[in-house]
Amino acid sequence: QTDPTFAKKVSERYFATKKDLNFSKEELMMLVYFLKSTDDINYKVFANNKDQVLKVISVDEYQKLDVSFKLNKVLASSINEAKPEVDEAKFYKEAIKVVTQEEAHDFLSRFKLQYLPSVQRFDDYAKVAVEVYKDGSNVDPNELLQAAFIFSDKIKDKVLLKNAVQWAEKSIMKSETAESTYVLAKLYFLIDKKAEAKMYAEQSVNLFKQKNGDASYPEQLLKDIN
Repeated sequence: QTDPTFAKKVSERYFATKKDLNFSKEELMMLVYFLKSTDDINYKVFANNKDQVLKVISVDEYQKLDVSFKLNKVLASSINEAKPEVDEAKFYKEAIKVVTQEEAHDFLSRFKLQYLPSVQRFDDYAKVAVEVYKDGSNVDPNELLQAAFIFSDKIKDKVLLKNAVQWAEKSIMKSETAESTYVLAKLYFLIDKKAEAKMYAEQSVNLFKQKNGDASYPEQLLKDIN
């Protein structure tokens, strides 16, 4: 848990020496958790022992995992770390051998949501996020809140920020927290809705204090609003 790189090596050694290739649920989790692409050593265990794996998971689950491993391999070979960017033409050329064009697009978009912030390309991230989260009804509230937080911290365009307001609102409808109310308060402030910003900032302060947390951020926001 504290050293993923070493844990991956342990997993690979475990399955290299495992003689009984019937898998328990715990073993299968240990196998696939450290499997990222078809280049990984444990992929051979996953692929060569399909019948045994299917005793633990369904055919559909197996196929979804297998596709993800193959697409991750394609993706890894399409990333230009020097720029940094994804060579999309190269990715799609190989990805459509595995899945449909639409599925390849969805996979790449989900990857960009993680990749673009990590390389400080927030304007490009914003475009992808607006597309992916245009209907956030089936999205995990924590994921929506994470996107809303990035917008509140990095995006200045008020039209784009209005999208993030909707995400934060949906997140709060499912799970109201001190953090989510602060993010929504900040977003309202950024689009010049000070009355709404003040209301949610005050709510955030109260929620932080109820759990003896640090309310300094919403308190500072209240000062900025006033």
